[in-house]
Amino acid sequence: MRISVCLIVKNEEEVIERCLKSVVGFADEIIVVDTGSSDETKSIARKFTDKIYDFKWIDDFSAARNFAFSKAKCEYVFWLDADDVIMPEDGEKINGLKKEEFPADTYMMKYYAGADENGNPVFEFYRERLLKNCAAARFKGFVHECIAPFGKIRYSEIKVVHKKLRAAPPTRNLDIYEKNIRKGVVLNEREQYYYAKEFFYLGKYETCIIELEKYLSMKNLYRADEWDAMLTCFFCYEKTGKRGGEKYLFSALEKFGPHPKTLCLLGDYYKKNLCPKIAENYYKMSLACKNGEGCFFHESKYDFIEPCLRLVALCFERGDYAEAKDYHELCKKKCPENASVIYNDKFFA
Repeated sequence: MRISVCLIVKNEEEVIERCLKSVVGFADEIIVVDTGSSDETKSIARKFTDKIYDFKWIDDFSAARNFAFSKAKCEYVFWLDADDVIMPEDGEKINGLKKEEFPADTYMMKYYAGADENGNPVFEFYRERLLKNCAAARFKGFVHECIAPFGKIRYSEIKVVHKKLRAAPPTRNLDIYEKNIRKGVVLNEREQYYYAKEFFYLGKYETCIIELEKYLSMKNLYRADEWDAMLTCFFCYEKTGKRGGEKYLFSALEKFGPHPKTLCLLGDYYKKNLCPKIAENYYKMSLACKNGEGCFFHESKYDFIEPCLRLVALCFERGDYAEAKDYHELCKKKCPENASVIYNDKFFA
């Protein structure tokens, strides 16, 4: 197996060298497609490859990524963003894949999209990363582009670490969506979900609810997106002060079964509404629960630390200091570097 690593970039002089250094150990070819840089991005990239191409930006991420794939000559393509990094141990694992006698067509790899104050991953999910270079390896979607996994699919523990230094313009994605809507484009299920989420990120919670309700009324929903849409609707209700948002949590619980985040949020709802005993039961269920089938996005804080910290506070508020201390010691044992645990430790001391 030979691998073409493909990137689309624009004004990434701060991060592109870090990215390309992390892939040279396994890349047989590096393709860099520039969509309009005005900084030193291309000159930095030339230290690693001479396969640098210009592509006029047309508000379509898939078009740019597919253009990059069209320049790839190797049997497999691997896509990254300029602010992604492959850790050395994962580069070695990718070299191991290159030696497989019967390779897969699609390799799903973990994407570490967020980290805590100590650099530990807190938000991760699988993405299609390494793919056989064929007609099926084509991105779809002008924003939040993806490739439908095809052929023989293998899930790997290899990770891609996202190390963003600066955020994209906040309305960039929404502007692209609305430009296409004005052209008469009818959003499919996935596009409607991500379009609605843009309003959440911008704090437009009422509009987010309306657009997510449209999404939830559609057919053939991807289960992980549907689950997240329900939880996002709950958050929007909480942000706007509207009553009745808990219905989305119960819908998620009914359709996707117990999940630590769903249960923890139900605990939050009942605590806020002065039902501490019910809240405590949900926090305890969250603490004992494993990720359910609806979970595509894995937020590790809900596996343990969030429900446990809530139990510390709940027990203390009702005057059961011994039980609060017991839960604190459990937190301290498993997550000693957590900022809230450190604060509580000083308090209990």
